[in-house]
Amino acid sequence: MYWNGVKWEDKMMIEKSGFYAVVKGTIPLMKKTLSAINYPNPFNPETNIRIILPYAGKMTLKIYDTKGRLVRILVNNNYYSPGLYVIHWDGKNKNGKEVASGIYYALVLQNGKKIVHKMVLLK
Repeated sequence: MYWNGVKWEDKMMIEKSGFYAVVKGTIPLMKKTLSAINYPNPFNPETNIRIILPYAGKMTLKIYDTKGRLVRILVNNNYYSPGLYVIHWDGKNKNGKEVASGIYYALVLQNGKKIVHKMVLLK
């Protein structure tokens, strides 16, 4: 913070570069929407599922096939703070066997809200 002669302003140094930025107004907050996406998509044989949690709470991440059968539970009702998380799926089912090529769905549940994301495994 520094006094500009009229009011206090925030002054941030940008990593020892000698440049400064003056912050005015509000700083954008994280979007308050539960979201999930995987990369790469399509994937072979593994993928990362990026999840944005807008609120603290217990989160569950399950993988389903196109017939609605549970393939694997990657996160089971664990507590997370708000933020961005990356969960790795190795493309294996709950028995440790590689799953077949096809479409899979990542289901994320948190605080009574859910989101489903379609993922494609190509071999």
